[in-house]
Amino acid sequence: MPLRQEAILNMENSIQNAATKKMMNGESSNKEKDPKSLEGVSYLSPEKMEEWNQFVDYVEKKGFRGDASLDKEDKGNLLFEEWRKLNPKVTITKADMPSVRKSMLRLREDAMEDIKKGGEYTGPTLGKQTGPNANFGEFMRHLLLNEQSNDPNYIGHRLTMTRFPRGKAQVKSKETGQVLEEKQLELRKPGEGTIKVKEALEKMGGTPNRPPM
Repeated sequence: MPLRQEAILNMENSIQNAATKKMMNGESSNKEKDPKSLEGVSYLSPEKMEEWNQFVDYVEKKGFRGDASLDKEDKGNLLFEEWRKLNPKVTITKADMPSVRKSMLRLREDAMEDIKKGGEYTGPTLGKQTGPNANFGEFMRHLLLNEQSNDPNYIGHRLTMTRFPRGKAQVKSKETGQVLEEKQLELRKPGEGTIKVKEALEKMGGTPNRPPM
């Protein structure tokens, strides 16, 4: 597996459970202030989060996800408009990129909080990191570098490295371990309230479990 793809996969595996849990509970971290350019910017809606994911799927299928070639000759922006033309019902536009950035930065913060509490991630040079003393120097660093770029709203290789969490909630029989019910998790903006999937499944007498995407 190419190093770039392996790094993306490691990042997604690290944030999936943490981010899904935060979204299910309507929680979010407030440890860091948003960049000044994002003050007053709203979070991306759940519908647009999924549309962004679909765009990243499109970029990945073409073999350009996280690829530096997206930063040349306006390729990333052009690819985004190409995808929108192929999907005329989508509502996400270039004007939503500040909300995309703000939601991604909050996703990073939420995942870091979970890692401090026992989750883990594996950095390309730092190796496995976990607990309150984890070194986050390599964790989703592409988002921080994107904020330092001349145009952080440009749809280039750094933004396309991140999808918003997807997942399914499963309820299994405590006696047999058999999957009794499976539902797609909804996405919620941070602080918007509790997702009811967990409570609904627990009423069936099972234990919710969320597998990696």
